[in-house]
Amino acid sequence: MTRRRTGTQLRFIFALATLACAARIAAAGAGDAATSPDQVLQSKGLTKVGVCYVLDADAKLPESLRTLRKAEKQLEDYARRRREIERDIERVAGQIIQWNREINTLDNQLSKVPQSDPNKYNAVVAQINQRNTWIKEAEQYGKKRSDDLGKLSAPGGHVSLTMDLAAKMDAAAAEYDKLAGDAEVKAAIDKLNAKGGPKLRLGPSAQFKTELPQIRRKRDVLEAAALKMDTSHGVGILNVTLNGTMTTPMVVDSGASFVSITSEVAQQIGLKLDDKSPTAEMTIADGSKVKARVGLIASVKVGKFVAQDVLCVVLPDSVKKADCLLGGSFLKNFVYQIDLTAGELHLSPITASSVGDTTPTESSPTSAPSTNPSKESQAPAAAPREAIEIELAADIDGTDELLITASGLKWMHGEWQWPTNVRVNGTAWDPQKKGTMAVRDVLGNAMTDVEWLDVEVVERTGRGTVAVEPQSDGVLVRFADGANGAGHYLLKLRIPRAKSR
Repeated sequence: MTRRRTGTQLRFIFALATLACAARIAAAGAGDAATSPDQVLQSKGLTKVGVCYVLDADAKLPESLRTLRKAEKQLEDYARRRREIERDIERVAGQIIQWNREINTLDNQLSKVPQSDPNKYNAVVAQINQRNTWIKEAEQYGKKRSDDLGKLSAPGGHVSLTMDLAAKMDAAAAEYDKLAGDAEVKAAIDKLNAKGGPKLRLGPSAQFKTELPQIRRKRDVLEAAALKMDTSHGVGILNVTLNGTMTTPMVVDSGASFVSITSEVAQQIGLKLDDKSPTAEMTIADGSKVKARVGLIASVKVGKFVAQDVLCVVLPDSVKKADCLLGGSFLKNFVYQIDLTAGELHLSPITASSVGDTTPTESSPTSAPSTNPSKESQAPAAAPREAIEIELAADIDGTDELLITASGLKWMHGEWQWPTNVRVNGTAWDPQKKGTMAVRDVLGNAMTDVEWLDVEVVERTGRGTVAVEPQSDGVLVRFADGANGAGHYLLKLRIPRAKSR
């Protein structure tokens, strides 16, 4: 006997059949979507941006570049601020030297004033007292600026950002090469282009192709070297070569404003100081304060990194068994990171050269190097690159600055008299009448595509300070002549052309 189904049962069976059919249709649709061109490209890590299918690192490149450039701007602001403070400190030191020399001259005059002329005697004494007052005020100002310098800290974010971005872009470039030979990717893009409209293509984007070599170059320039430190005594100690003549262990101390050396080390590297040399108050390890003489070391070398014209303080003979300190006057040239846990000092250059050795030169607090001609070279291990050579000769009386860039030379006069007898590669120049000199006047169009940060000092002579400060887009030369009258200076620079890539 056949059982008859009720209307309710029939409706239920029909609903089940309908649901099963819908499930089969949905499954079929999902299968079609999984094999669609867009889904194929998405499964390969590609996203459509404009007419390009690009990888994630490429799609996020504009944002990454904005972040990196913001960090680079912070570093530029820091470097500019640091240079301003250092110039103030150097000018104060030079002025103190000048006033001390004037006091010596006045002392000689005083000894020759007859006792019968008290007015003249008192006038000379007044001039001496005035200069002593100026010196005290200048020392106070110099200390304040040194404190300002000590409060500055170099932002190091751009180093890790550059390294991370370069690594991501390298990985993306390798992946693009792989995807270019992927048959599924090619078929998917061909299928999309068959629909008409703007022609689609596989990345990289135009911006990626433009920025990749530049980011790689920045990474090469900024890549930090890890210098192993001895941390067995709870501090980081490195072997440091001074003036190319001796190597001594020094404590890496970012809290110290200057490189600090003992009087014994100063003697060994030929650093000549006297009672008229500038002084600075120092706090030594036991907490006591001492008066230290300020000098200038022609070169300080750690690993492959070299800084020139480094201010230092020399502890008095009375301080025994003191540690030499690798302080701020060296570290300021670099973005640095001290990792005591790993026992490493990471450096990447801001203004200092990072290759080669320097030939030993004599140094004094007012002459770097001395008036004896000397050669300073930083020879890379590989064959020398083609380079631009600049020879500058001038009679300097006071403080002056010369900025050399791809567009030309700019002279900036500070104190005392304008320079005379200025010649650049043999071409006469009167900076007082015309403050700039075009590159074509001395070198044609030869200043393009050069490595400013790799500038080498081939030769320099003069009785005062000649500081060479490489920058990302030029070279700043600073003269400080503290003696009476003008002194003759000669500077020869070698600026290598950029490496071919």
